[in-house]
Amino acid sequence: TSCRRTIGPREAEVGLGLGKMYSPQEALEIGLVDELSEDVSKRCVEVAEEWSKVPHRGRSLAKAMTRRALAEELVRRKQEDIEWFEGMVEDEAVQRGIGEYLAALSSKKK
Repeated sequence: TSCRRTIGPREAEVGLGLGKMYSPQEALEIGLVDELSEDVSKRCVEVAEEWSKVPHRGRSLAKAMTRRALAEELVRRKQEDIEWFEGMVEDEAVQRGIGEYLAALSSKKK
């Protein structure tokens, strides 16, 4: 849900479906990142300092207000999501794939 909200449903489908790796510029253009920086550590500290100046209570209220609809939707769809996940995990092809993956991991340890 948040990926679709961030970059749009079509880009999310393509990106997730293909396991797409975005270049920094592409990520910026589609809204996956807010900005690019040559000195990421320094910029992270600067942004953290900016956010630290916002009163905690105000930040909490703003987050709650902007995320309320999403939170309500997730709660409403909880049972549906659980049933979808259970069905997907119990699928024969998925179980076979998990078995093959675990076998490959096991053989790497030896």
